[in-house]
Amino acid sequence: MKNPSNWKQLCDDRLGDVSSDDVVHEKRFLQLTKNLDGSWALRGTLDKLTGETLSTALKAATPLPGPDDAAPPVNDATTPSVTTPPNP
Repeated sequence: MKNPSNWKQLCDDRLGDVSSDDVVHEKRFLQLTKNLDGSWALRGTLDKLTGETLSTALKAATPLPGPDDAAPPVNDATTPSVTTPPNP
């Protein structure tokens, strides 16, 4: 019997190598949908490089908030995200 303190290896043995580039590549997707009210919804799972690239592009395309803009919502530190200020 394997040492139960090596839980990561046990999980990897059971699930396969989930960090493999091929597995990440197969699971990635990006969906952009226009809602009936004209707003947009974005959902997806990106690999590391694509996520970093998209984050950089969104930050570059997003204007800095002005003094009259509401403060952005506080996000969980483990979930990086890009927020855009509301349109006046």
